Amino acid sequence: MHHRTINWEWINLLTSIPTLIVGIAFGWLFVHLENWAALIISARLSKIWQGGIFGLILAVSSLITSDILFSGEFRIVPFTHEAFNHSITFLLVVALVKAVMSNLGFVMGWRGGTIFPAIFSSVAVGTACAMMLPGDVRVNAIVVIAASLTFILEKPLLTIVLLILLVPIELAPVIILVCFLVGRIIKLFPASE
Repeated sequence: MHHRTINWEWINLLTSIPTLIVGIAFGWLFVHLENWAALIISARLSKIWQGGIFGLILAVSSLITSDILFSGEFRIVPFTHEAFNHSITFLLVVALVKAVMSNLGFVMGWRGGTIFPAIFSSVAVGTACAMMLPGDVRVNAIVVIAASLTFILEKPLLTIVLLILLVPIELAPVIILVCFLVGRIIKLFPASE
C-alpha cells in the first residue's frame, strides 16, 4: 500500500457518471470478446494450428507495444506510472488490443487467467478516459478501472482487495463505493448469455 495526495474536487462527482458508464461498457466488451472470438475461430482447425496462428498474431501485435506479449502482472504498476505520458489514442489501442488478444488466446487454447489482462486493459482505458475529463485524473481513472474489473470478475470484494493493493490507499472509499454499486447493478440486470 502506498500514499499519494489526491486533489479531491467537486467536479469528480459529475465525472463519476460518465466514468462509471465507460467502465461498465468496457467490462461488458471484455467479457463478450471471448464469445465473439469463439464464433470467429473455426473449430475445424486443430489446436496445434490454432496455437501457431495465435502465436503469429501475438508477435505481430507486439509491434504496437511489448506489453501485449504478457499477462501484464509485472508491468501493471510501472504502466500506471507511465500511462499519463502516453496519448489517449495509444492507451485506447493498447486497451482494445490487450482485451482482444487475451480473449482470442483463451479461445485458441493458450493458458492463462483473466485478472491481469483485465486489470491492464482497464488501467489503459481508465487513464485515457481520465485524461479527457476535468477533475482529479486519479479519481476519474479509478472509477473506470473499478467499474470495469467488477463487471469482468463479477466479484466486488476481490476487485476491492486487488485495487487497494495497487493504487494509493486514499482512493479506497471510491473503490469500495464503485465496486459495490456495480456489483448491485450486475445483480439487478444479470447478463443474458
